Amino acid sequence: GGGAGAASAVAAAPRLDDFTDEENAARFIRKNRWVAFDVGPFPVLRFNWVVSLMATVTLWSFTIAVLAAEDSTARLFAKATLWISTNFTWLYTLTQNAWVFVIMYVLLRKKYANIKLG
Repeated sequence: GGGAGAASAVAAAPRLDDFTDEENAARFIRKNRWVAFDVGPFPVLRFNWVVSLMATVTLWSFTIAVLAAEDSTARLFAKATLWISTNFTWLYTLTQNAWVFVIMYVLLRKKYANIKLG
C-alpha cells in the first residue's frame, strides 16, 4: 500500500521549471535585483535593474561611438551590409522557411491550438 501513495505524492509535486506558478518562480529570483511597481493588487512593471542598467550602458555606448565617428561607421556598415547580403542570403532564406514550417507545425497540431502567439 505505501508504494502507491508515495508515487502519487511524487507525481503531485510541482516541477521546478514550472514558472507559471509565481511562488515556484520566486524561489529562483534574487529579490535585491528586481524592481516592481504595482497599482493596488495589479503588477504594472517588473524588471531586473542589473540587466536593464547593463543593456542601457551597452546601447548608449554603441550609439555614442557610432555618432562620434559617423563617416567611418557609415562606410563600415555599408561594407558589412554588402558582405552579409553577398555571403549570407542563404541563411536568411533558410531561417524564413524555418519560421513558416514552425508556424505550420504549431497551427496544425491540436496540442498547440490554444497557445496565444504574441
